[in-house]
Parts: sequence; structure tokens; C-alpha cells
Amino acid sequence: MFFNLFLRLRDFIEEKKSWMILSIILFFLEGSALYIQYEFHAQPCLICVQQRAIIALMIILSFFGMFFRNSKKCLIFIGGLILSIMSIMILAFKQIQMQISPQKVDVCSSETPFPSWLPLHKWIPGIFSPRGSCAEVNFDIHGYSLSQILLVIMFFILASLLFSFASKIKKR
Repeated sequence: MFFNLFLRLRDFIEEKKSWMILSIILFFLEGSALYIQYEFHAQPCLICVQQRAIIALMIILSFFGMFFRNSKKCLIFIGGLILSIMSIMILAFKQIQMQISPQKVDVCSSETPFPSWLPLHKWIPGIFSPRGSCAEVNFDIHGYSLSQILLVIMFFILASLLFSFASKIKKR
């Protein structure tokens, strides 16, 4: 059973269906964040906004990866995805630490994290404008904060991509 799983993971990056599944998962994560924000009035914090921007980048990378999955360019997109996932995991871990032991002063500011040449907070303020506190747990699912859930999801995606990446390099 596990051997079949490893064989499937090895071939992950060469199958269009796998890239589509990854894109759907990423769209689901973005959509879930927006649904929670607008349906439950949970205001996004600076870290949440940064994670949203990275997930949007991952969606773009996964589409390019799908079209270039059988070329060497695919390794660039996989590398970008791996770095993006690691960035999200670092941000999620940082936010979990803030939520577990909030400090007297929230170190998460409401300043925009975007450079002047890419002002996402001005272009799409409903999605990329931070208004909440990073230490506050606005919404949880069965006692787990969204950061904790995102950390677990990203861990599994990262493990799959790393295994596929290593297998693809080994084949070359």
C-alpha cells in the first residue's frame, strides 16, 4: 500500500491531473479564507494577508507547472512552490506562537507588506488589506486555529512535492 503511494508521488509532477488537484486545493484555501472573512466577519491580519498573497502566487506557479510539467522548466516552478510553502509554514508557525502566548503588544502591525511596485492592498483591498490582530483567533475548527490547519495542509503538500522533486532530479 505505501509502496503504491510512493510510486504515485514520484509521478506526481508529470501528471496534469496532479497539478489540477494542487490548483483546486489552493483555490479552496483562498476561497475558504474569503468565506470565513466575509461570512463570519473575521478580519485578516498581516500574516493572513501575506499567506493569501503567497497562495495566490502558488496558484500561478501551479498553472505554469501544469503546462510545463514534462520539461526542465517544471523544476523552476516546483522550486518556487517549495519555497512558497516553506514561507507559509514559517508564517503559520509564527502566528501560532503569537496565538498561544500573546504578548502585551501585538508584534503584528497593520502596515501593508507589499512593495510599492505591487500594491495589492490598494488594488484588491477586500482581500489584501490587513485589519485584524495576529494574536487573535477569530475562527477555529474543532479547537484548531486556521494557522494550525494551514500548517498541516502545507506540510503534506510540501512532503509530496519534495518527494516528487527528488525523484525527478534522480531520473535526470
